[in-house]
Amino acid sequence: MDPFQIFRNAYHYFDSQVPNFNLESIIGVRPFLRSPQRGMKYTMGEMRLGLATIVSLNCFLFNCLRRHTVVYLKKSFFSTFLLYWLFLINLLGLVPKIITYVNFNQLK
Repeated sequence: MDPFQIFRNAYHYFDSQVPNFNLESIIGVRPFLRSPQRGMKYTMGEMRLGLATIVSLNCFLFNCLRRHTVVYLKKSFFSTFLLYWLFLINLLGLVPKIITYVNFNQLK
């Protein structure tokens, strides 16, 4: 017997099952289905707010780290490392969010 036959059988079993749900019953999807323009406008507003929050947090962290790194290092190396890590993660997370925002903006 083929060792992958179990996975193929499971795939065909779950693939043949038709989900018994109505797409309109999902709370977050209903407004987008009824009026896609309003849904996109809402999404763009939320994304703009999120991007502004991340950018302002990064500016604040960068300013704190630039001015007080020596003071933070004297107090605790671990907290300094955490602040730099938080700054780096937020900075790296900003790139895909901006790409997604630009792609959504082109859909308008």
